[in-house]
Amino acid sequence: MQFSQLPPIPALQEKLVQQIAREQVPHALMFVGKSGGGQWAVALAFASLLLCENPQKAHAQDSCGQCGNCRKMAQLTHPDVHFVFPVGNQGTGKNTSAAFIDEWRRLNAQSPFFSLDRWLELAGIDNKQANISVEESRQLTQKLSLSAFEGGYKLVLMWLPEYMNTAAANALLKLIEEPPARTFFLLVSEDPDAIILTIRSRVQSIQVPPYTAESIEQWLVKTRGIPPKQANEWAVLCEGNMLLLDALMQNSEEDSHLLFREWLRHCWRADWCAIAPVVERLSNESKVTQRKVLEYGIATLRECLMWQHTEGALNKFRSEHLEFVQGLASVLPQRAIEGLLKDFTQSLYYLERSVNNKLVFATLSVRLLSALAEAKRQRMRG
Repeated sequence: MQFSQLPPIPALQEKLVQQIAREQVPHALMFVGKSGGGQWAVALAFASLLLCENPQKAHAQDSCGQCGNCRKMAQLTHPDVHFVFPVGNQGTGKNTSAAFIDEWRRLNAQSPFFSLDRWLELAGIDNKQANISVEESRQLTQKLSLSAFEGGYKLVLMWLPEYMNTAAANALLKLIEEPPARTFFLLVSEDPDAIILTIRSRVQSIQVPPYTAESIEQWLVKTRGIPPKQANEWAVLCEGNMLLLDALMQNSEEDSHLLFREWLRHCWRADWCAIAPVVERLSNESKVTQRKVLEYGIATLRECLMWQHTEGALNKFRSEHLEFVQGLASVLPQRAIEGLLKDFTQSLYYLERSVNNKLVFATLSVRLLSALAEAKRQRMRG
């Protein structure tokens, strides 16, 4: 994994690069971010740069991707890099990460962005049993007591240390506090408060911010070949959550922009003969498509407020999406937009709780029609 393969976070990357260049890498780092964030991917890219054999790495912004260590890191097969992740008590010999390393490599080969549920599903692990056991800590202590196979650094990459049970954390405590020479611990957490204080106090935390819409859009166009218009829509809708981005990309048959615009146009005309078929169509769509349309509506209304207050200075939508926002912001007053935002958010809440789909979209259509009708009356009076 290289930084160039990820959506850019320039300030964070520069900070990490400088730690290596100045030889000031703490022996225990914890990358912290929300579920769907890039903390695991960033930790992998940092580990690759740390191990890279390129003699210019002290001044490099990224690993070379070509040396032996980089190739091994790309396959997660480097002998001096030890991976620890939740597995739980799955029977004799199946309660440590080593027993699931093949599944772990397969998951990471698909994408560096994944959830605990996705990992447990792929590995066939019971969610209720997921944890990092004391046996894991004992085996790790034995592994780190050996000399480095490649003669360089030894790394421990631990995903979700909050799943360590108390015995495991206590067994690992001294190892983190006084690691063997040239050994680094890179922990990656979504809930650092769930980690016992004695562990947290011995690691240096690095906050990994959510990816910006601009960075995701740039990444989609550059690395995935997504057309700019589609990349912009997905980047704004996912709000920095790479898991949500993946869901949008996996269910991209419908253009949420076109569905929402058609719906809004009929409501503007108060044409119930046209609105009814749209409600029928939306109520029969998949849950993913329904959610996408509502989320696009919420994003559009937020962009309208942004346009009214900043005249485009902080808007994330571009091209025809932004033109649509400008048109809507010019006819809807702020109070109406805020009211519709509440209605759309509430409709999304109802949809997630399996309220009758047709009722949800019919009710929301009435709200839209009412708000747009009032906006037209105000324009006529003005």
